[in-house]
Amino acid sequence: MMTIFLCMGIIVDTLLLKAGVIQFSANPFGNAFSPPWMMSLWLSFSMIFYALLESLYHRYVLLGLLSFIFFPIAYVLGAHIGAAHFFHGDVSSLIVGFICAILFPSSLFVFNYMNSQ
Repeated sequence: MMTIFLCMGIIVDTLLLKAGVIQFSANPFGNAFSPPWMMSLWLSFSMIFYALLESLYHRYVLLGLLSFIFFPIAYVLGAHIGAAHFFHGDVSSLIVGFICAILFPSSLFVFNYMNSQ
């Protein structure tokens, strides 16, 4: 699961960066790739989710709703401390919310499917 979430996070952040939705501070890769510190955050999040939130593993709709609410909040908080900059303000937050609301439960579905095989 950690690998799936890490890859999803890196891909999403890189696509948001390339699309001009977000700009990350302290990124040694420039605009080419998600910064290493974001990769570390995704890895940390995936470990916490795997260890503590097993009750959400099969609740895809609830997970999508929570993702839509809390991922944008996390990104906005990061922007407020200077770790990132949203080029389109609140619209950028909504974009992050929609993407995470779809991809996070989908990634968990893939994980559950792979574990059932």
